[in-house]
Amino acid sequence: MPGKVGGLIGYAAGFRWGRRFFSRPGKHQTCRERILADGERAYSKWGRLAVFVTPAVVSGTAGMRLRQFIIWNFIASFLYALSVTLSAYGIGRVLSGHHTGRDVGALLAGVIVTGIIVMVMRRRHERRKGATAEV
Repeated sequence: MPGKVGGLIGYAAGFRWGRRFFSRPGKHQTCRERILADGERAYSKWGRLAVFVTPAVVSGTAGMRLRQFIIWNFIASFLYALSVTLSAYGIGRVLSGHHTGRDVGALLAGVIVTGIIVMVMRRRHERRKGATAEV
C-alpha cells in the first residue's frame, strides 16, 4: 500500500506543479527536461502502458487522467511485485540448493510474468509503430 500512496503523491505533484518543476532553471535542468521529454515520448508511443516505465510525476505532468493512472499504476505495481517476488524467491531457493519442485515453479512463474509484461509492451509498440507507418 505505501507504494500506491507514493505513486498518487507523485502523480498529484506532477499534475499540479510538473511543468514548473521540470522546466525550472538550476543545476539539473537539462536532466529534468530530458526526463520529461522521454516520458512524454513514452506516453505518445505506449499510451497507458507507459505507467510501467515512467515515474508517477511524469504521468501527472503528461496529463494522464487520474482514474486511468490509479488503475494502471495498480496493475503495474502488482505485476512488478509478483514477478520480482516469485523470481527472487525461486532464485534464492535454487541457488541455496534447498529447492523443491514448488520453488522451481515459483521461479518459472516469475520469469513467465516478466515475459508476459515484456511481450505485451513489445506487441503494443509494434502495433502502434505499424499504425504510424500506414498514416
